[in-house]
Amino acid sequence: MTRSNLANVLAKQGKFREAESEYREEIALEKQVLGVRHPDTLSSYFNFALSLARASKLREAEPFARKAAEGAGEVLGKDHSSTKRYFILLDKLEKDTGER
Repeated sequence: MTRSNLANVLAKQGKFREAESEYREEIALEKQVLGVRHPDTLSSYFNFALSLARASKLREAEPFARKAAEGAGEVLGKDHSSTKRYFILLDKLEKDTGER
């Protein structure tokens, strides 16, 4: 979780390259330890997608947003606030990239 916090701070500072590295490491660790459908892993997917989108890497962000949204839908349920937030980002990315 500490790596995720560092990545979030770096992204907010506009240090997207450094943030990307931290997010990738965090996701790899969470997938290994917690699993791909754990809420913390899903949150990291979302945060990484958001950071990529802010760095204008919309096409790269979309798969991570999709993993977060679809996973949260299955694990947390469609009415959970995180699930809704994740799907809002996914919808926006799909519209902005012309995927929808």
